[in-house]
Amino acid sequence: MTDLGHRAHEEVLSRPGTSAAPLRPADRAGQEYAVQRLASADAGEFPEVLHQLVGSDFGAVSRLHELVSVAAQWCQDHGVRRYGAELDALAERITEVGEELHLVHEGLAGELADQSERLAAALSRSPARPTRTPSPAASLSSSPVRLGAPAPGRRPAR
Repeated sequence: MTDLGHRAHEEVLSRPGTSAAPLRPADRAGQEYAVQRLASADAGEFPEVLHQLVGSDFGAVSRLHELVSVAAQWCQDHGVRRYGAELDALAERITEVGEELHLVHEGLAGELADQSERLAAALSRSPARPTRTPSPAASLSSSPVRLGAPAPGRRPAR
């Protein structure tokens, strides 16, 4: 939640008739940790971290779906049916987003696995060989030198 969003949230909660407490610092710290964990994941672990934080049964999408569904039910129970119906529709869309994220997770995991396999195959086909610089003696002995042969276009001296 941005600073502005947090202030707006606290303003709503400080109105008469609202008794809900703002997010506890521990809750915010958990959210910040999740964002940092995802941002710092390496390629091998990223798909699984994304799935755990966002798409799993305890991930952000599931929690958001639960919150919106509870809010919809609350609206229905308290005679605010129009907003209850809107929240129900949003809950359905959140379910669809969760399904799409699952497909993205599968595709991403497959793509990263393919990249890793291609890299491993490329490395196995071209093993690292130490580069050797030939010694001056080796380069001289391997060059074809003809002693006593005249230079081209010159006649041998008599």
